[in-house]
Amino acid sequence: MSDIKFPRKYTVEEFRSIRLRVPLYQRPYAWEAGQVKQLLDDLYRTFTDSPEEPYYIGILSVAETEGEAHCYDLIDGQQRVTTLALIAKAGGWQDFSGVLDLYGRKDDQDFLAGEGNLPVGANLNPLLPEAYTRAKAYLGAMDDAHRKAFWLYIQKKANFVLAALPDGQDGYSIKDKNLHFVRMNHRGKQLESHEIVKVRLLSLVDEAIRSQYVAIWDHMVRCLTEAKPQEEGQTDSTKCSDSGTAGTLKLKDILERNGDGEAKPESNEVLYKAIVTIPEFLQISLFRYLRLCHHLECDELRKSQGFFDKDKLIQTFDKFLKEDQKVVGFLKLLAAQVETLQRAFVFLSVSEKYALLDHRAFVKESAVGSSRSQGTRIRELIAVQSFLYVSTLPHYWLIPAFDWFSGQSEAIDVGEFVKALEAIDDRLNGKGANSCDFKRDGNGLPEIGALTYGQVGYYWFYRLDYELWKLWQAKGPNNIWDCLKDKEVQNFISEFQFRRCNSIEHIRPQKPDFGNQDVEVDLFGNLALILGTSNSRFSNYKPDGKKDIIRDGDKRVESLKMVHFLWCNQDIQQEGSRMYDILKAVT
Repeated sequence: MSDIKFPRKYTVEEFRSIRLRVPLYQRPYAWEAGQVKQLLDDLYRTFTDSPEEPYYIGILSVAETEGEAHCYDLIDGQQRVTTLALIAKAGGWQDFSGVLDLYGRKDDQDFLAGEGNLPVGANLNPLLPEAYTRAKAYLGAMDDAHRKAFWLYIQKKANFVLAALPDGQDGYSIKDKNLHFVRMNHRGKQLESHEIVKVRLLSLVDEAIRSQYVAIWDHMVRCLTEAKPQEEGQTDSTKCSDSGTAGTLKLKDILERNGDGEAKPESNEVLYKAIVTIPEFLQISLFRYLRLCHHLECDELRKSQGFFDKDKLIQTFDKFLKEDQKVVGFLKLLAAQVETLQRAFVFLSVSEKYALLDHRAFVKESAVGSSRSQGTRIRELIAVQSFLYVSTLPHYWLIPAFDWFSGQSEAIDVGEFVKALEAIDDRLNGKGANSCDFKRDGNGLPEIGALTYGQVGYYWFYRLDYELWKLWQAKGPNNIWDCLKDKEVQNFISEFQFRRCNSIEHIRPQKPDFGNQDVEVDLFGNLALILGTSNSRFSNYKPDGKKDIIRDGDKRVESLKMVHFLWCNQDIQQEGSRMYDILKAVT
């Protein structure tokens, strides 16, 4: 592949000099008209809104075509390249049609290269003329000058990143290429920004050590998206889908691996995802790396336009990581942060259940709340992290949480970690904050008169439920939950977990019996944060009707505040004052 540099960005204009063969083992063209329109919409939106900005069509995986010079097998990316060729054909721009060789599919190749729309024959993939017709109609709505300007933008600004699979004696066989294609396309999703960042960063790493840092990146992706539960008798922590390697993979382990293949999870094995997305995790890692290793001030980083905007991930990394030494340092910190995430933070199962996948990382006897069992303290750690997950932007609390954890020894005191996370949440409200802390809007807990319908923020419902959960766990005399005698509802509370809710419900209905609305129903004591679907089910039911729905229908609790109102005290004024006093005592 000496005539092409890998990995490298190619504009559509540059790309026209390359010839790509679509191997027979790949599926035929599969995009439908809606997907073609989506690509055109995305291209056109960037063309009109930001004509000087590049448009990233995607990463193309290629490998040298055996027995033919200057031709490359297109392992991943056929759908995007073919669609672009169809768009060019629809616009009358035939100079892109020669890029693709639809090997073994003569009718498809003739249609792509032909000037007109051929009829659908026995061997012509019908999706090709359908996509062409959609593109033809789209471009036909423009006048000639605008259409030409749009194609000029596509040629100059739309680009691919070419990434090569290994060639030569130790390269990929036809079987290897087929397996790679199946894995890439099994994902069922289009290119993501973190994949572009991966290619750009790793292209800066010296080729002699690049494979080691590719392993670090791939390990991160797997651990954030498909972690596995701890196996019985396993001494390491969370498993990720790594080749023959179980447990928390430390930096030295990754750098010493040979990277031979990838283990596939058993079909009945439950996988977990992290409570932070890949772009968010990268942004958090970059923030910490620049602050800790390059001594950039927190304010300078926070004020950098779009630093934590996932839509500007590529631009942020382009701005701050341009040198190979910085990239290597960043990737080492990234590996350490993945290890910390595996050891100390909750993951979510496919059924949206929180779990610490290996709480044996916490082996030190707790000096904080030492009378409580290890299992109880682990439940407290899961609760505080899941509360922060649903209530707070990830970088607000995970950056200081990773900072705290990195200063600890191998054996972590669970109670101290819980207290540290609670202190982080307090600092976000301005309580004892330092110069590197993020801040929530406002200055702590508002007066109770401001916590009314239409004014109160979601956070205060989450924080109150966290405090009510802690009181439930504490039990003891004179506890606020002494009033609840219903055993079934007690079980629901014991199984309570935080969810990302999106609807504030009036517990006493806004318009009982469709009569005049009482302004008292808008007060804090009568409000609860629940899922929108639950809000619809509760509708205009009175409190007893809502109790029946929870007890006999849902059989779960979304708001501890609502449960306390329904089963303990339905006086709006009294309940509001009591709930407010709980918040005031801890904030």
